[in-house]
Amino acid sequence: MDLKIEESFVNKYISKNKRNRIYHELSNTKKRKRAIGRFCHNAMECIDSEMIKYRGEDFQYGIELISNSNDKECYLISWDDSIDGCLYEPLEAINKMDSIGMPSIAIFSNFCIIKTEQIMGAAEIFILE
Repeated sequence: MDLKIEESFVNKYISKNKRNRIYHELSNTKKRKRAIGRFCHNAMECIDSEMIKYRGEDFQYGIELISNSNDKECYLISWDDSIDGCLYEPLEAINKMDSIGMPSIAIFSNFCIIKTEQIMGAAEIFILE
């Protein structure tokens, strides 16, 4: 885990009244899944709505941002322990996020992509800038 990246994510994209709680849970290994789980069905309760640039079911807007970005890697927060807290090439990160049914967050230098839990149909995608 890179707590500096995660703290920056929380301070930029999470609503003020949820920041302390989510950061505390992310930084605590026993509570980390609870923080990530908040993005399963209640992402809008956590996200600073003023930061939302896209909300839907398609990664395409995120792929366009990635292609126009100078980021060579991004940081993933994920329910899946095998990819949680790791750095990935941006398109590889999107593929990993898309392949699991649980929430994941890709953090870039100027935006982030949040994928919620997939229940029926496609998962909801949020792009925050």
